[in-house]
Amino acid sequence: MSFETIQLDVDGADRVATITLNRPDQLNAFNRAMCDEMASAWRIVKADDSVNAVVLRAAGSRAFSAGLDMKTPYGQPENIWNHEDPGEALSPKWQKMWKPVVCAVQGMCTAGAFYFVNESDVVICSADATFFDSHVSAGLVCALEPIGLMRKTQLDTHPQKLVDEKRAEYEARARQADAFAKTHFPEGAQLCARCSTAAVVMLDGCMTCLNCGDSKCG
Repeated sequence: MSFETIQLDVDGADRVATITLNRPDQLNAFNRAMCDEMASAWRIVKADDSVNAVVLRAAGSRAFSAGLDMKTPYGQPENIWNHEDPGEALSPKWQKMWKPVVCAVQGMCTAGAFYFVNESDVVICSADATFFDSHVSAGLVCALEPIGLMRKTQLDTHPQKLVDEKRAEYEARARQADAFAKTHFPEGAQLCARCSTAAVVMLDGCMTCLNCGDSKCG
């Protein structure tokens, strides 16, 4: 099967399929055509018993992928509630790809390109690989993609130290609150759904929290 925006090669001897994003002049940004072709490629490779693993790479040296091609309309339905997520077609896991996927990244990798990286089983990067999320440039939330990437890259020493400090702070407050509850509220008091304190007792026929005052009768 021939494609316009990607290239699919199968090495029968090694039992490996290679999918190449092939829009180097557009920094391998994906449009609807590439999304449709990627979904087809995942289905083909998944069903091919001669393939045991997949390598996902990109043509050119400047970018692995710049995410969604902003210069050409993707072609979303007029009703915004019916808009499609291009990631559904790009993502190996979304396409139920159960064979191992190795992603080779060079150059720029941003925004929607993280769909490939985050859902690959192994990611190998060149020395010039650069990761960032350009959603913020369009006033969009920087959330899903970098959170997924964090599972692949782990945290540097400084951010990890901040996370550890916040976790220790939270655990200390939780221990303090637990100790306060044990010493200031009746034994056997139930957990309050509102303030998460074991301080709910029967008071004048109502289940009342002695900590926050939340009360439910009847």
